[in-house]
Amino acid sequence: MSPLWPKRAKKSNTENLEAEAPKEISEAAPTSAVPAATVPPQGTAGVGERALDVGGDLGLGISGDHVSVRGVTIHMGAPGPSERVVSFPIVVGTVPAAASRYQARSQSGLLRTALEDGGTVVLTGTPAQDTGGQDDTGQDEGGSGDARWVLSGLGGVGKTQIAVHHARIQLADGRADVVVWATATDRSGILSAYAQAARTLALSGVGEDDEQNAALFLAWLQPRPVAAGTRAVRWLIVLDNITDPNHLTGLWPPTSPLGQTLATTRRRDAALHDRGTRIAVDVFTSAEALAFLTRRLADYGHTEPEDDLRALAHALGYLPLALAQAAAYLADTGHTAAAYHRILTERTARLAELTPDALPDDQELPVAAVWDLSVQHADTLPPAGLARPLLALLSVLSPDGIPTTLASTEAARAYLGRNAIEADSASEAAEDRKQVEERQVMQALSVLHRLSLIDRTADAIHVHALVQHTTRDTLTDEQQTAVALAAADALLEAWPESLNHEVLFVLVANVNALHTTDLPRDEDGGLHPLFFKAGKILGEAGQVTLACNYFDRLHATVRDLLGLEHPDTLAIRNNLASWYGEAGDAQGAADAFAELLNDHLRILGPDHPDTLVTRNALARWCGEAGDAQGAADAFAELLNDHLRILGPDHPDTLTSRNNLAHWRGEMGDAQGAADAY
Repeated sequence: MSPLWPKRAKKSNTENLEAEAPKEISEAAPTSAVPAATVPPQGTAGVGERALDVGGDLGLGISGDHVSVRGVTIHMGAPGPSERVVSFPIVVGTVPAAASRYQARSQSGLLRTALEDGGTVVLTGTPAQDTGGQDDTGQDEGGSGDARWVLSGLGGVGKTQIAVHHARIQLADGRADVVVWATATDRSGILSAYAQAARTLALSGVGEDDEQNAALFLAWLQPRPVAAGTRAVRWLIVLDNITDPNHLTGLWPPTSPLGQTLATTRRRDAALHDRGTRIAVDVFTSAEALAFLTRRLADYGHTEPEDDLRALAHALGYLPLALAQAAAYLADTGHTAAAYHRILTERTARLAELTPDALPDDQELPVAAVWDLSVQHADTLPPAGLARPLLALLSVLSPDGIPTTLASTEAARAYLGRNAIEADSASEAAEDRKQVEERQVMQALSVLHRLSLIDRTADAIHVHALVQHTTRDTLTDEQQTAVALAAADALLEAWPESLNHEVLFVLVANVNALHTTDLPRDEDGGLHPLFFKAGKILGEAGQVTLACNYFDRLHATVRDLLGLEHPDTLAIRNNLASWYGEAGDAQGAADAFAELLNDHLRILGPDHPDTLVTRNALARWCGEAGDAQGAADAFAELLNDHLRILGPDHPDTLTSRNNLAHWRGEMGDAQGAADAY
């Protein structure tokens, strides 16, 4: 039995290849002669009548009637009626151009590893681990094997570019004889590519019907015994951007030790899992993003401080598409990375404003539009009309993780019921959808996850920051206010009675995310109670420094939104001063309360309850700062006002008597303290 991959006999440079008898090939299997293949009609064996005068190294590619030649002289006679000579490699379809400054990814190496080990691989939208052993192209050294892969993940993460890189490496290394690149957004694109491959290979029975020609090509891909004196054809089929797994029904290439199938998609359906082992395609790592930005900007003659590039990459969520467009924008406008970052994080900024006039690397869509079709499609899947408002609800929360329980709260379901997108608002189905059930929310989350618009686990939902940004850009000011209020209500409802530090930090991160929106208000137009609860619980959990930082940021936001004299602005200052003291800065707390008391006296008056509370806090922290006499005097004055305003039996009056006794003791009057107690 002849080997599958026969070794080529060494020839001297003077040997005349024209005199060599052509190799006999049967179309019963994908095969090729070396250096050219005669592919005759089915059931016959071909005997070539063409001659090749070859000088130097042979490099030959023929597709249809077009011939490209490198370093060879070719003499061709007309083919006989029962044969056609086909030379390899053959490329069907257009392999996209490689991106400028292509950034090597761990997924590229995993592809080569899968090819080495055999089996089927699926690339999905969760992070993959580097396999090690990569060369400087980001790929492992390896040979052939049985491999079918599906690359899936968020739009813009670079799935197609990984496929482009792999296809070009396979061609450059001579590892693929036939490469078919099919745009798989619909079934007709796949059929067209397969039919063209059948015509290029001159398979017998080829006609005008694409379905028939595609079937011939798929049959040709099936592995079969190889005739003596020939070698089997190695092939790679790329199915780029599958939008619906059903488009591939009956069109998946067969499993073969000679072939590779590589599919890219945003989908994560179970039907795709059945087609191959999954390999994740995620955003760049921080190091990859920095390297990519640095090299791209250098190509444009543009340099930036490394810290500014790191901050910009983080703000863009390390998304390759966004980084490439940001680099082009900086080069076109002369803006600095710091300025771009500042504009990006402004509440009123829209991503469309940060798009270069001409997109780099033949990109078809700006970041602001790249997910729109996915969202439109999501809204058509059951439960129809819920995906978009659900994504809007998630878009105002933290990109680092949203509690899954939030989506099914009563507040969230009420918002979804009010904002479900109806095909016919008068229909019975539309009326029923006003009452959104938990199972429908779970279905809608599954739809968004399958289309790679979110990542969902049992505990958390993750939405890329730029997906959130583009979703918010589609909302009117009124809609943004409504969705922020719904998110705050849902977060407050989902807040557990007991929680560990990890859960607390997740919840506070989501509260902080709402700071960047139009801050949700209560029924009276004041600040939503969620904001006070988050800071209070941070401090009570022992995170007093974080509590100070939290209220400091909240004050900076609220003073511009509500004004310096609004009761909620003053209440935030009260919390901030208290946590200064709890963090160990007693004098800072006393100073802050002294300033706050002046504003309370001016705005609220001396007898207002908030003024009395501030006087109590000021007296305490003066004592804690070392002025026990001042504290005792302040509490004596406060007690007189409590007796006048609240009466002798009010809890605050009794508290003032207790505090007065304590600070008399601290100032050295032990007998006075004992008498007071």
